[in-house]
Amino acid sequence: MASNKELITAIDAICAELKIETPETKDLKNSQLYNLLKDFKVQQAQEVPEKTEFEEVPEKTGFEVMPRKAITTKRGIIAAGEKIEAEDLSGGEVAFKAFIKSNHIGRS
Repeated sequence: MASNKELITAIDAICAELKIETPETKDLKNSQLYNLLKDFKVQQAQEVPEKTEFEEVPEKTGFEVMPRKAITTKRGIIAAGEKIEAEDLSGGEVAFKAFIKSNHIGRS
């Protein structure tokens, strides 16, 4: 378990983030501090950020470069999460299938 000092620091940080008054923690035992921190973390998880404007999520279809991968193509370097097609590769369809097999490219 974390030390009392670490728990109090974590409680202070969460209270500041939630914009609520920090409770008195001076005379609390380690287990009490732990339970208090756990309660604040539950409250923090329940907070839902307000959306200020409508965000349209683009529909994903086709193939994309997989996470932590990048591929050099005719268009330049295509990084993780970017769409890719067989026409982008100098090896065409053969190279495209090889990248799918090696998990460099996958369905988006």
